[in-house]
Amino acid sequence: MSMGIVLIFPGGVFLAADGRQSNPIRGNKLISDSVSKIEKIDSKLFIIHLGISQASSVSAKDFAKRYKLNDDPEKLKTKLETSVSIGLHSIIPRLSPDIDIHNPAIKSILLLGGIAQQTSFIAGALYGIDNKSTICETSCYKNIVLGGEELNANTFFNKKCEELIHGQISTDELVQKLINASRDTIRMAEKKDKRIGGKISYAVAQINGPTIFNTIK
Repeated sequence: MSMGIVLIFPGGVFLAADGRQSNPIRGNKLISDSVSKIEKIDSKLFIIHLGISQASSVSAKDFAKRYKLNDDPEKLKTKLETSVSIGLHSIIPRLSPDIDIHNPAIKSILLLGGIAQQTSFIAGALYGIDNKSTICETSCYKNIVLGGEELNANTFFNKKCEELIHGQISTDELVQKLINASRDTIRMAEKKDKRIGGKISYAVAQINGPTIFNTIK
């Protein structure tokens, strides 16, 4: 299990992800605590890959090849949906015969966030043999939290962010609050599920401001 967070704020997008990677096929054996699950696709576009790492890595590479600078958010969502399917199907023939491909853990997940056609947007795509979904949002303060669903991570994150919707604060202050909210959400989940945790990475893409790509202390 992994956790990824994307959120639209006035003039930009915030992304965060944990750094723990385990192998759900082999009893969730820990592989690393410092994986960077956020990748920069373009100067103002980032992708988070979650789920089975072998599948999501293929999905992310496939999406990067399909991406065009003039794509709008809806077109990017469609390409994201195609890429997660390709990623999962790329590993199924290589799985051991004793692996149940209908296991809910066998899935490819991508989260996308950035600026397209001068519009802040976020998108998510999940592909499993029995579970497929995509979403795209362009409204301010919309967010997607994947991972830790049974831990109510989405509710926890949203409560942490409630004050941002009504607050009058600078962009720097807002980003810091989002960093804190993401860190607190991931650490909350880590205490309850050791498949989540490790180093936390974050990124910020803005229509007019600087792009940021860093780790949370």
